[in-house]
Amino acid sequence: MRKYLILLICIAGALLTTAQTVSYDLSSVPDSVKKDASVVTQYDIQRVIVEEQEKATYTRKRIFSVLSEQGKEALMVYVYSTKYVNLDDLELKVYDKTGKQISKYKKKDLMMEATGEGLVEDGAYYYVGVPAPSYPITLELDYIIKFKGTLNLPSFQILKPGESIVSSLFEAIVPMELGLRYRPKNISIQPTIRDIGKSKSFTWVVKNLPPFEYEEGAVSYGDRYPSVDIALNKFSHYGYQGDLSSWNQFGQWIGGLYKGLDVLPEERVQFFRDLVKNAGSDREKASILYKYMQDNFRYVSIQLGIGGLKPFSATFTDQKKYGDCKGLSNYMKAALASVGIRSHVAIINAEYNALPVEPSFPANDFNHVILCIPQPKDSIWLECTSSTAEFGELGTFTENRNALLVTENGGILVPTPKSTAEANSFLIHNKIELSADASGMIESSLRSTGAFKDMIDYILKEKRDDQKESIVFTLGFKQPDDFL
Repeated sequence: MRKYLILLICIAGALLTTAQTVSYDLSSVPDSVKKDASVVTQYDIQRVIVEEQEKATYTRKRIFSVLSEQGKEALMVYVYSTKYVNLDDLELKVYDKTGKQISKYKKKDLMMEATGEGLVEDGAYYYVGVPAPSYPITLELDYIIKFKGTLNLPSFQILKPGESIVSSLFEAIVPMELGLRYRPKNISIQPTIRDIGKSKSFTWVVKNLPPFEYEEGAVSYGDRYPSVDIALNKFSHYGYQGDLSSWNQFGQWIGGLYKGLDVLPEERVQFFRDLVKNAGSDREKASILYKYMQDNFRYVSIQLGIGGLKPFSATFTDQKKYGDCKGLSNYMKAALASVGIRSHVAIINAEYNALPVEPSFPANDFNHVILCIPQPKDSIWLECTSSTAEFGELGTFTENRNALLVTENGGILVPTPKSTAEANSFLIHNKIELSADASGMIESSLRSTGAFKDMIDYILKEKRDDQKESIVFTLGFKQPDDFL
């Protein structure tokens, strides 16, 4: 089996790296494809080859032309890499409009910038900004990424804003025993499926696709533009094997990572019991504990522990007085348990204007952790990373989503609350005083609720000069002289 997979990878790699004739003459591209495009992708082949449950390889060869200044963002080439998702090799060639090669880059020539946030582990972006002496300019990009696990596999992102496609192919080769599921988004496309020994090949092909119109203020292009998501039923992540065939199974796997980490020492349990001894209800107890955490702990992004998914223990967080989303949520869960209140950590996709995860397609599309306290009617949701959020309220970052509750019996996908327009208000009262010399002074009073209150609370935590900058560039005011 291993020899067969190695041979399979070699064959696929050879196909991927076969020399291609780079087309610089865009006259052969249909007008319907070029119209309104700032970037034209003439040729794109992507392959995901799952060798075994713990290992996969992603290869890509893309040839694309940037037609004008409007497409200059495509000249910033970047690839994400970690110990888990490792950029193995990269080559980038650049051609002018006559077909002459004007530059060439290897992996060692790229800049590197560290990154990592939420449930995303520490890693780095390798990037280079390609200068364009004139347009059109053509780039030929080849790279290989090695995966030490199969929880998160690359999806087929067919195009981006301003981009059109002449020919694009995406193939996933997966051992039959692992099981592959796929989900087309915003496009009607089905794969060609064939057997290759003990593996299955799934191939999607797109040709002559014109650019999609960009809409200011719409959901992110990843949710609006055509793509195909893929996920394995059986995966491995940092040596931890799991089942992603259902939300319940995935929740069981996540729960195993948290097991035994929500226990506090007896003296801290007694501390919390004393803290809420005068509270008249579980809701009031929870509110007191939440306020204690907000006043005494700070959020620090940490991407350690099973690729950023496993939290530090509640005892560690209690001693250090800091944590990330999963650490603080786990700590709050432990504090609540010490006074007899049951709660569940919940993983969620947190991003402004992001769509909820799809209930019918279990996949690891999450990047954040919050906490849920079940109630007979309306459950209480807590954002444990915020020192200013109101008790029981979620902001635009996580409201109106589907969160995966991690319970004793596995995962349960549930919706988070929605806010109303009435609950999000921003009122400004201006008092203008004019002097006899025609000079004047304006005193502005701001009142806000909901998402706008979150924004103002954030501004108020900044330094005075940064507050003034936010007032000018975020709210559109003239430079204020002072704050009262």
